[in-house]
Amino acid sequence: MIRAPLSGLLAALMLAAPVAQAGPVTVLTAQGEATVPATPAKIAVFDIAAIDTLAALGVTPDGTPDKLYLDYLSRVPLSPMGTLFGKTEQAAELLARYDGALGAARTAVAGKGTALIVQTNGPKVSAYGKGSRFGWPHTALDLPEAYANLNPDTHGDAVSFELIAKANPDWLIVVDRAAAIGETASAQETLNNPQVAGTTAGKKGQILYLSSGPVYIAGGGYTSITTTLAELTAAFSK
Repeated sequence: MIRAPLSGLLAALMLAAPVAQAGPVTVLTAQGEATVPATPAKIAVFDIAAIDTLAALGVTPDGTPDKLYLDYLSRVPLSPMGTLFGKTEQAAELLARYDGALGAARTAVAGKGTALIVQTNGPKVSAYGKGSRFGWPHTALDLPEAYANLNPDTHGDAVSFELIAKANPDWLIVVDRAAAIGETASAQETLNNPQVAGTTAGKKGQILYLSSGPVYIAGGGYTSITTTLAELTAAFSK
């Protein structure tokens, strides 16, 4: 099963030692293996996706960015962290729940048609295909792309409403950047036009506005991805 990109955190947890250790441990990072002290006394974390997953593991960093944007991280005075902190059992439980959520979402989207994933930023719209920042549902869930010629660049492709109409997705999945960073949400206003309304997604009421904060701010974190999977499952199961 292809997993959504949990920033490599939980997958790396399962490759490391099964119990907490007193000495150094070797963990897998984006740049290869690294040997670090086990259960460090203090840790600072600057990646919000990592903070998201650490919170799910019950680990509280000593230093984090001033603003985390997400209400569910408000209690955090707050990457392969499970082994580092002796949390491998908890990590295994989280991974099992995650696999269950992923399987449920795959089942829900199967045979339900094509999708186009877009981000609105005020009046601007970008689309995301396979290999891009928000395009993981196409790969992890086998969700067919409505428009297969998008650049896999992580930042997505700027698109027009005419292109959305041409793609004619059965489902339009939306990330609202303004809502994610605490500004006035504008995605529904931006997409309220004849071109979008004329698509199959528009006609059938199959436009899904994701909880944008978790997706945009903590993409790759455990709670972020499981939240998105739950929303996809609920929408596609109706």
